[in-house]
Amino acid sequence: MVTLFLIKTILSYIFYESNKNIVIRNVLGNLVLFLPFGFLLPMFVRRKLNYVTIIILSFLMSLVLELVQLFAEVGSFDVDDLLLNTIGATFGFITQKIIIKIIKTRTNLTSHRLN
Repeated sequence: MVTLFLIKTILSYIFYESNKNIVIRNVLGNLVLFLPFGFLLPMFVRRKLNYVTIIILSFLMSLVLELVQLFAEVGSFDVDDLLLNTIGATFGFITQKIIIKIIKTRTNLTSHRLN
């Protein structure tokens, strides 16, 4: 199955799916699936990555996975998955930036107390 209309699947889950477990598993699953990608990728790349780069790389990685599903006839190709995976990776990247900022702030506070 191929779905090319943006947010069609998400809206059908929200308004027409009676089993909310399917909605949670599909929507949150796609978001959570790519959280580690956005969180960990900056740690493994030598140069500093920005939001735009993370968005592009996560979109491309998600596109590769969707195309594999399409051509291998496993699962379905859905543009909503591209959107949710990209958002998930972006959340992961933002989370990593927040954690690093907290660690740096606490490290600076500790070093100032020692001096």
